Amino acid sequence: MTREAELMGLLRGIATRRGPALVHLLEQDLMIGLDEESKVRLQLLVADELLEAGLDASQEHTSYGRLLEEIIDMIGRLNQPSHPGL
Repeated sequence: MTREAELMGLLRGIATRRGPALVHLLEQDLMIGLDEESKVRLQLLVADELLEAGLDASQEHTSYGRLLEEIIDMIGRLNQPSHPGL
């Protein structure tokens, strides 16, 4: 499994739990053409997960938190000229 596939699997699980209405955005063709509002909505779902499950007692990122940060960054890179999609 590639790193992007792993991150997409985590993103799909988070979206299923936290924002089922957004799961349809994770289809490959839609991911390539996501508008900024949709990207932000997905990033906020992941940020909520990060705040609830990705920090340790001293507010440092856990390994899961670092994966969540990668997902947030991956979403932000979508549709940029150097990263046309997943």
